[in-house]
Amino acid sequence: MSPVLTDRHGFVLLPGSTVEKIEDSSRFVVSEVMTVGTAPVVYLLKDGKGNVVDASLVMLTEEEKEGSAWERATFCGVCFNYYDGGVTWFKTTFDHPKRPSVMSACDACLCNIEPSTLPEIAWVA
Repeated sequence: MSPVLTDRHGFVLLPGSTVEKIEDSSRFVVSEVMTVGTAPVVYLLKDGKGNVVDASLVMLTEEEKEGSAWERATFCGVCFNYYDGGVTWFKTTFDHPKRPSVMSACDACLCNIEPSTLPEIAWVA
């Protein structure tokens, strides 16, 4: 399970997706993607003009959402990454050894956690 590239609202971005910069409303097509770090993974996009833009500062355009089968990724409250599966949501918050008061965790962040110490599961994505 690896983190997936998303816009600021958790919509999955694929090569060829048209996105809009929040800063100036300019648009560009996602073509080149770079990553930095692991927790969270920071995705950097080239905007076609030589500029590098943090993916958390772009949004999938409404036209793109209407014209394709977009999907929303699920957020892990521990490592702050988005995943297209393998994330458990709980009915109440719990204190993870790495982060206090979280409601969701990916499979990797739940590894080595005693299941009996976790709150009731709301749903699994």
